[in-house]
Amino acid sequence: MKKILLFPLFLIILNCGDVKKDNSQNDQASSQEDKKELQVSFYGDTIDYHSPKDAAVVLNQLKKLNSKDTLKTTFQSTTTAVCKKKGCWMTLDMPEDLDIKVTFKDYSFFVPKDLDRQKVIVKGKGFLKEISVEEQKHYAEDAGKSEKEIAEIDSPKKEYRFVATGVAIPK
Repeated sequence: MKKILLFPLFLIILNCGDVKKDNSQNDQASSQEDKKELQVSFYGDTIDYHSPKDAAVVLNQLKKLNSKDTLKTTFQSTTTAVCKKKGCWMTLDMPEDLDIKVTFKDYSFFVPKDLDRQKVIVKGKGFLKEISVEEQKHYAEDAGKSEKEIAEIDSPKKEYRFVATGVAIPK
């Protein structure tokens, strides 16, 4: 009779051991996910990249700014262009078929020149700016536009800009 009672107890103890193994396997999987999550390259300041705002949210906030206001934020988007000479600016895809030009605070850092269609997270200040013809032509030249495309730039325009203090690029 004692043997019959001990057998279920023995099975319970064995089962508990299996649960611990499963938990340790889950912990290992979580640890590997954390390691994947931490594979980020930083340019400029190291930034908290865990919960960036969506580009649509940031665009709505930018639209509410007056001409002299700025918006401090961290958001995520995809690059649409990068300066091919030095990596001294990039443009990010925004909703409503808009792009936002991103430069880097005090030109203290640059990003890789091969970031086309790459997800990035930026931290800094957004604002609305009137861009002169000369500045537009300069950026068009940096982007590798043709002489014809550059010559067609003939009037100032207003656009959203962003000066980043830090950029995180997930690997």
